[in-house]
Amino acid sequence: YVYFVRAICSDTDNSNWSVGANFSTKPANDECEDAEFVPVNSSAVCNQIVSGVVTGASASTNVPPLAAPCVGTADDDVWYQFIATNSYLNVSLQNIVPQAANLNMAVYSGTCGSLTQFQCSAANQDAMVLNGLTVGNVYYIRVYSNESTPQTANFNLCISTPSTCSNSSSICSTVGL
Repeated sequence: YVYFVRAICSDTDNSNWSVGANFSTKPANDECEDAEFVPVNSSAVCNQIVSGVVTGASASTNVPPLAAPCVGTADDDVWYQFIATNSYLNVSLQNIVPQAANLNMAVYSGTCGSLTQFQCSAANQDAMVLNGLTVGNVYYIRVYSNESTPQTANFNLCISTPSTCSNSSSICSTVGL
């Protein structure tokens, strides 16, 4: 944002406008310690999502640098956390605006200040399957743009449980056979 100031001395006397000054607001989950909780959907359907934004986000402090195979520059990252309810879960970024925004995700285990990179999304991939999660453990998701400068983008984050034979619907019940 840019703001300007002027004095109103009386009903008919005003000073000139000042030179504009810049300021920005950061998302509340700009650092790992402020990670927003994301519920895990019990099916593959994303009934529960969390809205997010990288606009105004800055590079996080006190976190390990991204390691291969992660891509991009996490100079505009925001943080989320979830509790694993299954050993494998789907994580997806949906309704990204603008659609051309290249957003990435990195998933970590551990605690803020002592994180271990668990998995990353591939370049230009808005979804990934996390395998080998420990049920009951807290994991952190770092969402950031793939660009070398901070970007402006909104998105929805969904964590869902993949369909399996035990929790899927039968095709017979769908078609009424």
